[in-house]
Amino acid sequence: MAVEDSFVGIASAKAAGLYTVALKQDYDIDQSKADCQIPSLSALLTIV
Repeated sequence: MAVEDSFVGIASAKAAGLYTVALKQDYDIDQSKADCQIPSLSALLTIV
């Protein structure tokens, strides 16, 4: 599993075959390739 907040990080994690969680940020980037999105790191506990 990888937790990423950038387009490049998400793309790299997906290319490595990892389940990818996007950490929502204030700036507008495309996080649609991630398996799921979370609003904060504390929300990660609901996934793990």
